[in-house]
Amino acid sequence: AVVRVFLNFLSMDRPHARALGELVVEAGDSLESAELAEWGKQMQSAVGVYYTPQWLSAITLYDRIEKEFGADQECAGIAAAEKGNAYSWLNRREEALIEYGRAIRKAPTNAKLYELRGHEFGLLNRLAEAIADYTAATELSPDSSRLYERLASALARVGRFNEALEAYTKAIQHASSPAWTLADRARVFVQLDLHDKALVDFG
Repeated sequence: AVVRVFLNFLSMDRPHARALGELVVEAGDSLESAELAEWGKQMQSAVGVYYTPQWLSAITLYDRIEKEFGADQECAGIAAAEKGNAYSWLNRREEALIEYGRAIRKAPTNAKLYELRGHEFGLLNRLAEAIADYTAATELSPDSSRLYERLASALARVGRFNEALEAYTKAIQHASSPAWTLADRARVFVQLDLHDKALVDFG
């Protein structure tokens, strides 16, 4: 039950996570459990870092969650991914990559984790690795327009324009509102001197 609480905490939006932290503090006070109350305070601190520059507080909490509940692969995987996010916000890219890699090893069928690591590779201009991760993500979640967009953008950055067109086309097929993606595909058509097709997409 405790593991489920932290899984819910790690995956919920921040206002609800803040409320859950407050409930844990209150429960600790009611039960006269200093440890439970301290968990609640750390949860509140971790939520706060998304609005303040205290990302290290989040990393400390996720380290503790992994230590306490590491036997639960799902919980440990989410905690590692969240640490990766925190390191990314701190511009500590290599550490972010390590944490995303650990998260992927614990949850190898989670497309979001490959997307997160692919984005980090892209920020480091390690585009071959970014493309590999985005490709893996699209294979795991083949109906995601966003993932195809990210893959297409990385392919275009390395001049693989025909493959980028294919990925943008798939993104458009799965998009509910493809206007921006059409514009991105049009720019690739321009790179290939296919101006008539570019005009159709821009139109």
